[in-house]
Order: sequence, then C-alpha cells, then structure tokens
Amino acid sequence: MLLPLSQALDPEDCGSKAFNLGRIICSGLQSGDGFVLSSEAFQLNLSRLGLESSVVAVFGSEFELKEEAASLRQAILQGGISDALHKTLSAVLEPEVVYAVRSSAVGEDGASSSFAGQFDSVLGCDSPDKVAKAVCAVWASLLNPRALAYSRQKEQRLSKMAVIIQRQVAAVASGVLFTRDPRAPAGQHMI
Repeated sequence: MLLPLSQALDPEDCGSKAFNLGRIICSGLQSGDGFVLSSEAFQLNLSRLGLESSVVAVFGSEFELKEEAASLRQAILQGGISDALHKTLSAVLEPEVVYAVRSSAVGEDGASSSFAGQFDSVLGCDSPDKVAKAVCAVWASLLNPRALAYSRQKEQRLSKMAVIIQRQVAAVASGVLFTRDPRAPAGQHMI
C-alpha cells in the first residue's frame, strides 16, 4: 500500500504520475524521492468509512449528484485515515522534513486528456498529522466540482486515487516548457 516511488511499477494501482516518477528515479535521473500510497489504500479507507458504494454511485451517475459528492468529500476529510496507516506514515516520514502531498489518479494522464490541475496538492506538510490530513484532502479532491465537470466533458470517469508523498523542494524558480507551441502545433517553435 505504501511504496517507495522507485517501486511504483503499476500505473493501474499507483497512477501514471507516480509510475513515471518511479521510472525517472530508476533511470538515475534526479527527482524528489518519496512514497506512493496506492489506490488500494483509498479503496480501503472508503470501505472503513462505509463510503465505497456511495462513491461508486457518484461515478456511475451522469455526475448529477453534486450534493452527494460534496457530502462525500466532507466525510472523507472528517473521517481521516486509519490508525494503522497513520502509524505506517509516522514510521517512514523523516522528522523536520517538509513534504508535498500530490495526486496520482489512475487514468488522469491519458492520450486524449490530462487532468492536470484538477486534483489538489498540499504543500508544506512537516508532520505525520499534516501529511495524513493532506492525504485525505487529495483523496477528497477526486470528487471536487472541477474534476467531476472535466470528467463529464471528457467522458472519462476516474474513481481510483493514489497519493504521492515527496520531499518538498525549496525551489527558487520553476517553469513549463511546451515542446510544441499550442497555438501552432505543426511548427517547430517551443515556448
């Protein structure tokens, strides 16, 4: 359930983001080390809270259950994680290290769509309690209005959420490079 990123070998359980980070780490390229909490942990937590069938119903609908989704998000946030999972996180997280907790939904990065920016990330988690709350926030974001609307538009329903827990980088700058200009994709211009 909780694996080092280098062992995130199954995109159907760890999501493609964690899978690709694992590939980067295994190839020797520099990347923030961390862990992935598999989508199985999400399913087990939903079962623990008695929410599994309700979440399945939301994803089985045509996303008309906005109030139900909001109620489920709140229940996930309030229900927290199991004591056993909290104990596991406490054992692997290093003291005085700041972590970023990020989504890795199964199917979020596909050939025809990308759910980039649809799910929550939580930065600045410097204790097991903060990481545990952040994990719940990321899980709950699977049911947020923008993600559900995007799912409906793309006709792609995601119902499995893995979570990446990485050392947070104290970055000075960041950026994005598009290898093809989205305004003129046939050209050779990068931005």
